[in-house]
Amino acid sequence: MRLDPVVTGIRRGLSEIDAGARDLAGLYARGKSSATDTAAALLRLRAGELASAASIKALQAESQSLGRLLDIRV
Repeated sequence: MRLDPVVTGIRRGLSEIDAGARDLAGLYARGKSSATDTAAALLRLRAGELASAASIKALQAESQSLGRLLDIRV
């Protein structure tokens, strides 16, 4: 497995988290926070969290597989 897609997935997830946090902070800074806008920002945060978590799980699975391979060969 190449690490590029995993790292890209983590970066995209973190970018979504950052964007969701900025959206949420912006809503409250302007004093205009409708339930719909707040929900959209929170969903963006959650989507970024899930995307990052999925990429991290893929990295962990790859690491475990590689570890098993090394255990077998040694």
